[in-house]
This record gives sequence, C-alpha cells and structure tokens, in this order.
Amino acid sequence: MTIAAFILILLSALLHVTWNLVVKAARTGFVSYGVMGIPNVFLWAVGIFCVTPVAVLQLPWPFWASALCAVTADALYGLALFSAYKRMDMSIAYPIMRSLPILFTMIITSCLHLGSALSVRAMVGMVIVFLGCVLMPQAKFSGIKWSDYVNRNMFLVLLIALGTTFYTIFDSQALKALGGTAAAQGVSAPMLSLTYYGVRAVLLNAEIWGIVALTPSFRATVPECLRKHGWKLMAAGLCASGTYILVLIAMNFVTNVSYVQVFRQMALPFSVFAAVLFLKE
Repeated sequence: MTIAAFILILLSALLHVTWNLVVKAARTGFVSYGVMGIPNVFLWAVGIFCVTPVAVLQLPWPFWASALCAVTADALYGLALFSAYKRMDMSIAYPIMRSLPILFTMIITSCLHLGSALSVRAMVGMVIVFLGCVLMPQAKFSGIKWSDYVNRNMFLVLLIALGTTFYTIFDSQALKALGGTAAAQGVSAPMLSLTYYGVRAVLLNAEIWGIVALTPSFRATVPECLRKHGWKLMAAGLCASGTYILVLIAMNFVTNVSYVQVFRQMALPFSVFAAVLFLKE
C-alpha cells in the first residue's frame, strides 16, 4: 500500500459520499442509476474509440469475462442500494453496507490466493475497521440490539455488500488481464485504468438500461425521474465516475485488493457527518 494509493482512495471516498448524498436526498429508485450513467456513456465511449491507444475490441476473453462479471455485480449493487435508501437512513445504511465488503474481500482473496498474502497484522486491522464501521450508527454500547442488524433491511445491505465485494474483485482481475495483454504493452497504468473504466461504463449502463427496459415499473418512472432530478443525478454520475476511476488507478499501487477495500472506508465518517448536516438524520 503506497502513499499514492492512499491519496487516491481518500479523494475517491469524498466523491463517493457526494454522489450517495445526492441519490439519498432525491429519494428515487433504480432508474436513477441509469440516469446517472447517461453522461458517462457518451464521455467514455468517445474515450474508448478516440483516445486510448489500446485496441479494446481485440482484447482476450478473460478480460471480457471479468468485466461482465464486474458490471453484473455492480447492477446487483445498484438494485439493492436504491431499495435500501428508500427504507433506511443514510447514516445507518452507509456504514454497514461499506463495512461488510472488508471481511468478504479479505476472506475471498485469501482463500483464492488473489494478490499477495495478507499479514496477520493487516487482517486484524481490517477486522477492527469492520467492527468500528458496524458500531458507527450506535449512540452507545448499551443500546446495541440484535434487531438493529437482523431485519429485512439488512438483507438489502447484504446484497449491497456482496455486489461491492464481487465487482471490486472482478475489476481487479480485469485490470490484471488487461495489463497482461500484448495490446497493453508500453501503455501507462493510469491509461489502462481509464481504458478499462470506459469499457466498464458502457457495459454497465447497457445492462442497467436493459433491466429498466424489461421492468414495467422501472420504465414508468423514467420520464418523471428525468424531469425532476435529471441534472442532479447526471452530476452525481460524474462524481461516481470520478470515484471509481480513482479506485481503479489505486489498484495499480497495491499488492492485494483488500487494502483498497479497507481504506475506502475513510468515507464513513464523512457520510455520517453529511447525513446529519444535510439530510437532518
């Protein structure tokens, strides 16, 4: 874990809180995820075909398989996230949904030997961060109840956490597959990350709008969502884009993607402060 990765993830955390705050304040559904991606599709499609030196269409199947798995996990994340924000306060949902991927990613990468082995000290630190995140919404230790964590809403939080875990792991694998191709030789790591994000943005939004098109209740809300919240959600989408670009670049400076996952939790104090200040939670 380098200082460059730390700074990139810190900036990413601030952007992540910003777009989540906009989404929560708008109180819209899954269609918002598609609206957020509208400017990104055009921006990154141009980048893929006009800017990057990588011949994207000639990349091998391991890259495309990892990318498709990543965007499918991201779509699951979006479906659960927007449902959770309709039912829960951001100051409660956000810390818990961000904390579970710490453990999930640590366990999966360790069991499958993805990246360098984590030291005992690193794993203990990750567990401590996880416990701190879980306890963050509580006012005092004596007020902790199982019902706060075992309820219907927590099922949505679990889906969010699983989506986050798997898109992080598959994105890391896609970047490794991309970096190992002949097409990537001589191309800088940041440019490879931007190239991958362009592919990812197009695939993700195609999948999201496919889900919207196949779901009558989602289709019916598109005009109202665009009319009432279109510009705010598109601005939030640019923040979300910047958020994950920074994360993908940071992945080039760590030996195990678990480090990226745990340091992304720097967003949690900011999220609770923003929810209290702006959403009056």
